[in-house]
Amino acid sequence: MVHTTVVGNYPRIGDTPDEQSLRRAIARFDKGEISAEDLQEAERDVVKAVLREQNDAGVELVTDGQISWYDSQSHIARRLASVEIDGLARYFDTNTYYRQPVVRGAVAWKEPILVDEWKFAQTNSKAAVKAVLTGPLTLGSLALDKHYRGKKALTLDLANALGEEVSALVRAGAAHIQVDEPILTRHPEDLPVAVEGLERIRARKGAAALTLFTYFGEVSNIFEQLVDTPADVIGLDLVQG
Repeated sequence: MVHTTVVGNYPRIGDTPDEQSLRRAIARFDKGEISAEDLQEAERDVVKAVLREQNDAGVELVTDGQISWYDSQSHIARRLASVEIDGLARYFDTNTYYRQPVVRGAVAWKEPILVDEWKFAQTNSKAAVKAVLTGPLTLGSLALDKHYRGKKALTLDLANALGEEVSALVRAGAAHIQVDEPILTRHPEDLPVAVEGLERIRARKGAAALTLFTYFGEVSNIFEQLVDTPADVIGLDLVQG
């Protein structure tokens, strides 16, 4: 049986005036006209609209659209110990940018990062909500490392931290966890490190289903190895890949 899902994020801001409510709220927040609580309410209104669209379309496994994420790197990294957020860097070969994490010391999990967002989404969805995390190899590869001076050590500490987050999500009730590793389309030679990181995350997932997703290119040269990774589901990009 084939089930339907979405990869993860939705556009935060659309083309119509109604779809630009979040842009207006962000502008007002930047001017000091509304509070952080008001901005969160505006974000959550968009999350509810995103969930409603997926529910109405019959999607069986939905996401919150990652509406509250400024980008795929800083949203998680900024809540980890020893990580600061710096200026903008280009995200792969897209026309979007991310706030680059800077690692100043040993990375560690401090507190739940996505749990409240997942709980809100699940409360407002008829279908199961999938929690989506940027993978440790991608986080480590796109960060500015001022401490480890080695990708593997940083990736594995990030994997330990993400494992703690996955454990918190599972305790909250999440039954589906997705880990995104788009960096594998650019550096397939790093797959062994990605696998070692994924094994550490898998050890904390309990009975939840674990999905590994790649995108922004093809992974045909490592497809057989991907199938053997410790993930229950593999997601592939069939547009750019």
